[in-house]
Amino acid sequence: SRAVRARALHRQGEEAQHASRWREAAALHTRAAALQDVDTAAFHCLELAGNLLYHASDLRGARRAMDAAAVRALMVGDAARAADAYLKAGSVARQAGDTAGADAYARRADRLIATGTLTPA
Repeated sequence: SRAVRARALHRQGEEAQHASRWREAAALHTRAAALQDVDTAAFHCLELAGNLLYHASDLRGARRAMDAAAVRALMVGDAARAADAYLKAGSVARQAGDTAGADAYARRADRLIATGTLTPA
């Protein structure tokens, strides 16, 4: 089943992470998230992938994963986690020199914090 395959990919991702194979681990976690239903497990896999890609100095990949994590959090109604993921994506955007992108993520997070009702763009 998809859930069994997702768990197996997640475990493989953890093994790669413990071996400091950041990109491989991130790819496995991203694949696991794609197989999961709309739930918090997918958010956690994508957030972890973003963190791993950041450690691998892949700022574009980290930003993309954090953005995807925010969307997944919104899909389950978790505005706080979505705002946090948007802020992380914004921080990565700023480090990559994308001030406009960083500001856009900050605005999304601000709206979530203020209302808790932002929908994915």
